[in-house]
Amino acid sequence: MPDFEARARKVLPSVLGHYTWLSIERGEGSWLVTTDGRRVLDMTCGIAVTVVGHSHPRVVKAVVDQAQRLMHISAGVAKYESSVALAEQLATITPQGLDTVFFGNSGAEAVEGAIKLSRQTTGREAIIVFRGGFHGRTVGAATLTTSKAQYPRCTSLRIRTRWRARCRKRTTRRPAQPTASPSSRPCWSTRSRPSTSRRS
Repeated sequence: MPDFEARARKVLPSVLGHYTWLSIERGEGSWLVTTDGRRVLDMTCGIAVTVVGHSHPRVVKAVVDQAQRLMHISAGVAKYESSVALAEQLATITPQGLDTVFFGNSGAEAVEGAIKLSRQTTGREAIIVFRGGFHGRTVGAATLTTSKAQYPRCTSLRIRTRWRARCRKRTTRRPAQPTASPSSRPCWSTRSRPSTSRRS
């Protein structure tokens, strides 16, 4: 086992799957360059977040310009021009009635916000999700995640969900999962309780 992979395995959690153990030094457009000089075509696009490629000159310049002016300030503490301008621009392309913007630092935080917004707006508790979907690793988002069996079983927050089979019109309920003993339950923490509420 290469030294880099051994070091990574020692300190990085196994909860994340790994497609490769490539050691990346830098990115150039659509390409990744490993520490031993190999060029590898990046087919993941940073899990769909680097749509203009790695180290795009305009993106790099914008990051440098912003960092030189202001690195970070919580939106709850103060406001600054670029965040307000971006929110204004986004509001021009969203459906009518969606005229305010909540900035989060991850997809999971966006999902958590959507859960709160939908419940507050509709007054309903149930959430419809697709089997096989991944929504994040925070507690609420993990409760809606079905890409791995342990996600809904390993969250103590119980969100009433209606499971919808992919590509089917009728809504179906997920088969009940047997409750495992704390020592054998495939959870990140043995303190987590299995989520058994499947009513809608």
